[in-house]
Amino acid sequence: MKIRNITQIDRGVCAHVCPLCGEIHASAPEPDMMPEFSICRCDMMPGGEPRFLLEKSKDNAGWWVLSDRLNLVVIRFKERQFNETQRVSFLSDEMERHPDIRGIPRVLREMADWLVIRHRSVATNEPHGMEIDDDGRTVVYRGKFPRWRLTVEDGGASAGQIGSSMAKAAAFLRSLEGRRRMDGGSGGDF
Repeated sequence: MKIRNITQIDRGVCAHVCPLCGEIHASAPEPDMMPEFSICRCDMMPGGEPRFLLEKSKDNAGWWVLSDRLNLVVIRFKERQFNETQRVSFLSDEMERHPDIRGIPRVLREMADWLVIRHRSVATNEPHGMEIDDDGRTVVYRGKFPRWRLTVEDGGASAGQIGSSMAKAAAFLRSLEGRRRMDGGSGGDF
């Protein structure tokens, strides 16, 4: 996973911290001294392939399939209703008879954590949310009409900074709407 977000760990210490495993991958005294991104391999298989795979169900419309290719576990769930509809199955009898029964909940938690961090818009029915794309950039989204996604290009931006800039963008859009009405336009198209 690419990590672009910069976390202030302490006064004078900034770092790239993996949102899945919590491991620190790069640190510096100031954000502008940080590399553009770091890579954490906690969501990778030993050969470098992605550990988790999320795809639309081929059998049921509106359902998704999340696979853990390392532990051979599959969770099927209805879009935007992960907690309410998840159905767990195992691709190997070995996992079902796992000698350490505590290992199964850990694997399921890791799968859910990955899903919520990387694909929250697919898992939850929240009207707004944030997730991380494949390039490690923060994505802010709206899950109801009108649906939209905004990719934050600056990894060191805080939620407050993003919110402030979005408020300014909203004011800009409202001003466009007003101008279009004065020009006789519908205001619906750009």
